[in-house]
Amino acid sequence: MSERSFPWRSVLGSAFLATQVALVLVAPALAPSLPRWAPNDTLVDYRISVRAGSRELSPAEVSERYALPATGSFELPKAALLELVRRREEQLGPTPARTVDVAYSVNGRPEVHWSQNAP
Repeated sequence: MSERSFPWRSVLGSAFLATQVALVLVAPALAPSLPRWAPNDTLVDYRISVRAGSRELSPAEVSERYALPATGSFELPKAALLELVRRREEQLGPTPARTVDVAYSVNGRPEVHWSQNAP
């Protein structure tokens, strides 16, 4: 009669998989702004326009302002795009008065507008 050894491989494999599942479930709560390792299935088509005083900024000026094209596609959730715009406007301070409009469409759905008025 042979003696069976403890199934270490099965225990270690199961523990590893359980840890991975736990990290996937907990990660969004720990760092919601960090990119995820999972595949991204969001495509945001956007158009950013900025009116400073009575003047509309050119696409080149908008691109320089936000470090991305005035019109394009963004492969992160819309919240990341809007947060990028909001933070940049916050960095620029209150003057001059300006209005920012971001028209976006998520995964080909109808276009939505997001606006921010900076005093």
